[in-house]
Amino acid sequence: MVHRGNVRVLVGTQVTCNETDDDKDWDSVRQLLQLLGPKHVMAVAVGNELELLQFKSDIPASCVKNVWEGGYFYRKFVERVEDLQNMKGFEEVPFTSVFGGYILAGSPFVDTPQARVLSFLQNVTDTYGEQWIYSLNVYPYFDPNNRL
Repeated sequence: MVHRGNVRVLVGTQVTCNETDDDKDWDSVRQLLQLLGPKHVMAVAVGNELELLQFKSDIPASCVKNVWEGGYFYRKFVERVEDLQNMKGFEEVPFTSVFGGYILAGSPFVDTPQARVLSFLQNVTDTYGEQWIYSLNVYPYFDPNNRL
């Protein structure tokens, strides 16, 4: 369908508290990327709404600390980008990490020990320039002013 419709997709890979699971997920994502081909990949997203990890009751504080203060998220992001750039044809594919509205709780973005979003964004934009793209999940269905 993607090839027939000449569609481009955003492909995501997880970042969790389990490195084994994250690496297994990335292996599957790499296989999908090869099937799609670079022409059909809009961008690759590494991690999703990790600034909200601190609010999940089933996530230990030690995990949140490792993800942000311990550098796990940034390390995995760099590994995924390097891997992507070493895949034939994918060298120019943009990448991102998807964040939610909570990042706006700081000025300009949240940067606490539990969510070092501003620091992360400064690092990736300084390192990767225009190949980094910003992405933000917005949930208009939470807005009581929106009516069908």
